[in-house]
Amino acid sequence: MDILLKSILIRIMHLVVGGTITGIILIYFFGFLVSILVNNIIWLFISSFLYRYYWKLNGLEDVLILGSFIFYKLMKKIKK
Repeated sequence: MDILLKSILIRIMHLVVGGTITGIILIYFFGFLVSILVNNIIWLFISSFLYRYYWKLNGLEDVLILGSFIFYKLMKKIKK
């Protein structure tokens, strides 16, 4: 894995862990559908704040790089 991809995964990892924990808590109290909606809204604001003020990025570059990496891996697997 190259250095850029590792740095992106490090920046995203705490959002994944936090989203999972809050999702489990919300499912327990409010149910599945409400937890999906509320959890996505909460972590959208948290991730936007972190990207904008902590890393001075907008986050779109990371999404595009991860998407192209996954697309490349899928196309490589399909061609085999």
